[in-house]
Amino acid sequence: MNIQANEVVAVLQTFGIVFDVSVAVLGVTVLAIGNSVGDLVADTTVARQGKPAMGVSSCFGSPLLNDVLGLGISLTAYTAKNFPHPFPVNTKSTDFKTVIFCWIMLSLTLVIHGVVFPLSRFTPPRIFSGLLFALYIGFMLFNVLEVTNVLGFAF
Repeated sequence: MNIQANEVVAVLQTFGIVFDVSVAVLGVTVLAIGNSVGDLVADTTVARQGKPAMGVSSCFGSPLLNDVLGLGISLTAYTAKNFPHPFPVNTKSTDFKTVIFCWIMLSLTLVIHGVVFPLSRFTPPRIFSGLLFALYIGFMLFNVLEVTNVLGFAF
């Protein structure tokens, strides 16, 4: 299964190169959605088995663990290899702006979840899903328009 996922990612990256689509746009759209399908199925199954708190916890815990370990190990290895030279970050790049915007939206979404879920005893109202879809669609539109320089915001 992992080999198939890697091949799909490779094919999508090739389409990005051929059609001149930014890696950042591919990352926050197609690749991110494809990477999350397994978690969606597993978390939904757990929640439907009568354990909504565990399902919600898994929604945040699984991707967070992947990010913390993936970035933590990679950056630790890079830093250990290149010590005492600093890690280069190009703050003028479009990718950097995309990452900053993603972190802002992630923080906003986490705060909203942190308030709504405990107040609703881990059974949020249906309107909450509408709010999340609206946030996601707005996030995707803004991100794609920014990366393609249609908006031209300067962070």
